[in-house]
Amino acid sequence: MRIAAFVVASLVILAALPAEGRRLSRNYLAFAAGTDILTGDVSGDVIDSRGNAAGEIGVGHQFNDHWLVEFTYGFLGRYEENQAYRPLPPLDPLPPDIESAFRVSANPLYLRARWTRSGIREEYFKPELSLGLGYMQVTRLLRNYPNFPPFDTSQLLPALELGASALFVFSRNFMGYVGGRFTVTERRGIVDRTNSFDRVGLLFGFRTFLPSPRDVAEPGD
Repeated sequence: MRIAAFVVASLVILAALPAEGRRLSRNYLAFAAGTDILTGDVSGDVIDSRGNAAGEIGVGHQFNDHWLVEFTYGFLGRYEENQAYRPLPPLDPLPPDIESAFRVSANPLYLRARWTRSGIREEYFKPELSLGLGYMQVTRLLRNYPNFPPFDTSQLLPALELGASALFVFSRNFMGYVGGRFTVTERRGIVDRTNSFDRVGLLFGFRTFLPSPRDVAEPGD
């Protein structure tokens, strides 16, 4: 709720500022949402579908007319067994995590560079390319013995992301985009027969540049 209120307040401030008095901030807030499609094995009991909702929030900085760099934190939904929770048999040894997990969630963390051939904050419609490096944080909830609560484990999978999108520049301080991305992660046992979070994503998003008293005013808005 605080993030949503911050976004709305930022948009209201930008709309209220007169054109000649606006400062061209180089820092921005980013938001994106869409769907991701897993390309690996999804035949297990926990991860049994390819599609899932995805979203991300982030902050970024404009270095020049062609390059943006941003840090984002994302949400890829949750995968869970359809059957009720079953504790481990009391006399059995503790199985590996990939066998005892009954719920899995993933959160990508990326440092992403975005490039546009012409001015990022000029014109109306143009292509945009992106390259992201980071990690996929995978959290698993594991079965435990009777009378003991489930416990969780977390792993970080190095990830590489390539993306292309159509950029719509609505004003010098507000723009949106629609595009796709392809992500490759480290191969490592996650749950059942799923060993990676490789995926293809379709998403839409926007970025809004935030006014700052430290920015230098630029003419020609």
